[in-house]
Amino acid sequence: MADRELDALVAKQIFGLKVEERTNLRTGQRDYLHAVGSNPAEPSWVRLPEFPVNTAPNLNVEGWLRHLDWTRIAPTRKAPLGEVEVVFRNTGTDAP
Repeated sequence: MADRELDALVAKQIFGLKVEERTNLRTGQRDYLHAVGSNPAEPSWVRLPEFPVNTAPNLNVEGWLRHLDWTRIAPTRKAPLGEVEVVFRNTGTDAP
C-alpha cells in the first residue's frame, strides 16, 4: 500500500472523513482530498494530511489507536537511514 493510500485509509476508517481520490493537476500524480465545511451537500475539499510525516496528525492517530487498545512498542529492527519505524501491538482482550 502506497503512503497516500494509507493516509486515505486512516482518514476514512479512523477519523470517519469523506475522502476522494483525485489527480493533482500540478504534478499529475494521484492524491487524496477530504471534505470540510458546514454544508455536506456542497463541501469544500482540502488536501489530506500526510499522516506519517506531519506530527499533529500522527498524535491524533496514535491517540485513536490507544483508544482501540493498541500500544506503541520499540521496533525490533533498526529502520533504514532517513526512515522511522513505528510499531504498535494490540493489547486488548481480543488480541492474539
